[in-house]
Amino acid sequence: MKHETGDKSSFSGKEYAPFYTPKSDTLIDLFGITNQEQR
Repeated sequence: MKHETGDKSSFSGKEYAPFYTPKSDTLIDLFGITNQEQR
């Protein structure tokens, strides 16, 4: 895996560690967060 070797991924001229970062909607669905809890 790239993160184990210290490799970086480039995007829009910047370098990032290649970790998966889920979107907010994914986390909301995964954990069943309600609209009230989001406030």
